Amino acid sequence: MKDFPETIINERDVYNNINIPDSNWLAGFSEGESCFYINIYKSEKSKLGFAVQLVFKITQHYRDIELLKCISNYLGCGRVEKRKSKACDFAVTSFKSFDEKIIPFFFLNPLYGSKSLELNSFKEAFLIMKNKEHLEVQGLEKFKNIKNSMNTKRENN
Repeated sequence: MKDFPETIINERDVYNNINIPDSNWLAGFSEGESCFYINIYKSEKSKLGFAVQLVFKITQHYRDIELLKCISNYLGCGRVEKRKSKACDFAVTSFKSFDEKIIPFFFLNPLYGSKSLELNSFKEAFLIMKNKEHLEVQGLEKFKNIKNSMNTKRENN
């Protein structure tokens, strides 16, 4: 503050009565704040030694937990969890929720920015799971290739 002595610090307003205005707002918010990703992890229960999981997540500062709860209610799925840090997450990991809620939502409310590329890869992985291809070596390899071409690993073409 010594560099800016004229600065007046205001507390951020807290909003508890939050409403999602419409599906377009949520799609736009998701474009900027969400993440689609694939988790591949070791599993003794799987015959291939690996299991896969799809994740849709929105992370915000803990002060915005009510917003994430509203998003969960609006979409009718997912869970909201507080982290040990000052962040919280709205996360969807349920295959049924992807099939019945998340993918249909983004079909009706498409993403137009770079996040649309991640969603397309995510839907490709979803179809591999839906067809149970991920339970075979070739399908798991397809899954790994999709994962390795998403988000920060995506080549800028």
